[in-house]
Amino acid sequence: MVPSEARNSGVRLTDLSKSYGDVKAVRGVNISIRPGETLALLGPNGAGKSTTIDMVLGLTRPDSGTVTLFGSSPADAVQAGVVGGMLQTGSLLGYLSVRELVVMVASLYPHPLDVSEVLRLTGTTEFADRPTTKLSGGQTQRVRMAIALVADPDLLILDEPTAALDVEGLLDVDARGRRTGKDGGLRDALPRRGRRVRGPHRLDGPGTSRRRWSTDRN
Repeated sequence: MVPSEARNSGVRLTDLSKSYGDVKAVRGVNISIRPGETLALLGPNGAGKSTTIDMVLGLTRPDSGTVTLFGSSPADAVQAGVVGGMLQTGSLLGYLSVRELVVMVASLYPHPLDVSEVLRLTGTTEFADRPTTKLSGGQTQRVRMAIALVADPDLLILDEPTAALDVEGLLDVDARGRRTGKDGGLRDALPRRGRRVRGPHRLDGPGTSRRRWSTDRN
């Protein structure tokens, strides 16, 4: 369990590196994110964005460097239910409806959000009773978002959240995100008015120099 006082320490990546054979996917990344901040990782394909996210979530071990989430290891933070992640890949559990899947995931956490509210926020209410095996790519992406949000995590990590969405879906997700932020419907899920937004942090990938920008927006 992550102590409440430790949650004020935020996220810290220190000299994080990962290689796959001769390919240096991530090279000496240093990032510090304070509670209430939103950070974007940008870079070309193969820059190491997803690998960095996998290390933050504890899905991949770094070759060197450390990751701490609210003063704890990624494994401990995930087990405590303070981290929600939406990945690029991964199938949904089959033979459940969308609603049944989100309800099941919610039951795994101590203080989940209301399932009906999460379905509304993610635009999945219309097909909530549909089997997960009968969804389009964009609909599946929305369900992944609902699964990541329902725990009401202190840290929400989104890897390519708009992948597979058509133009209408992109606009809808953007509008829902902005509306959720202004209403404060999710504690730390999406940028809110007055929240400090840092970034982007650019990962340029193997064989190129790394650059970093950091800006504050009110």
